[in-house]
Amino acid sequence: MASGCQDRAHAEDGDWLRQQIDRAKNGATIEVPAGRYDISDAYISKDITIIGQEDRSEVHQTASVTDKGILVPTEGTSLRVENLTFLGAHSWDRNGAGVRFEGRTLEIVNCLFDGNEDGILFTGDDNGSLKVMGSEFRNSGFGDGYSHGIYVDGAATLEVAMTIFERTSARFLPVVQIGGEDAPPELLGAVFHVDALRNYNSALAEISRDELS
Repeated sequence: MASGCQDRAHAEDGDWLRQQIDRAKNGATIEVPAGRYDISDAYISKDITIIGQEDRSEVHQTASVTDKGILVPTEGTSLRVENLTFLGAHSWDRNGAGVRFEGRTLEIVNCLFDGNEDGILFTGDDNGSLKVMGSEFRNSGFGDGYSHGIYVDGAATLEVAMTIFERTSARFLPVVQIGGEDAPPELLGAVFHVDALRNYNSALAEISRDELS
């Protein structure tokens, strides 16, 4: 449970989870029992950790159209999530995300993103960081080529390790980082280890230099 909170969750109780997030102190850890939680656009304005069961039986899902996504950490925040499932995020602009991150530091460990238009949409701090460890992204995308497993715009550092991407409905690989005004986007791809990610970026940079020379 979050620090200072004694309430217990019930299956399909999205209001309970939203209350725990709202009540949590900065730096708190929220331990969430197994169950399905119908929750959307849960704005997070503090640094917290949310931990589910190791089998990912704690499911965040949304039955309604979201504005941005299921969890939405705001400017300046840090979020770590472990052992969670994010299911079925969809929005009016076809960019509904399991996690729509507008903060500073995001860490995802052993999570499943299934059937979201975007698994993770990172539009946060230019000096921020994103780390994704041992997670899975399935059935991502609206199908129009503009939604992804992971989309990154702004993070200074990105690390993806032991992560699997399956059946992403986009016309390009599911991890993209936008470059500067005169720089091409970096197509990061679906990789299984951070070393492969780095090598892929190096190859793309070399191709870009060749094309511009």
